[in-house]
Amino acid sequence: MRAVERVIGITIGTMLLAAGPALAVPTSHSSTVGWMTADSVAVQRVPGDILATTLGSDARRPVYTVDIRTTDGRLRAVQVDAHSAAVLDVQAVTNLLVGEVEAP
Repeated sequence: MRAVERVIGITIGTMLLAAGPALAVPTSHSSTVGWMTADSVAVQRVPGDILATTLGSDARRPVYTVDIRTTDGRLRAVQVDAHSAAVLDVQAVTNLLVGEVEAP
């Protein structure tokens, strides 16, 4: 009886190991670039000092927003697609003072 249980256990374990990759979520749909990649892409587009990076989403996809203080002191919000690392938009930030902290 013990041998039968062992064979069944080994068989089920082998089946689960083999089926594991098929049950996993496809990486092409769930992978995002890291925040450091988003920062690098954003600062290439808008040179300056990075103040903050947040991951949010628009209606269709996850998007990093990278807040940058440019070399001439202006504030810019650069939106970077979290899947492709493409810059989606650059906006001037006019409603936030340097050093001001927004409440959560």
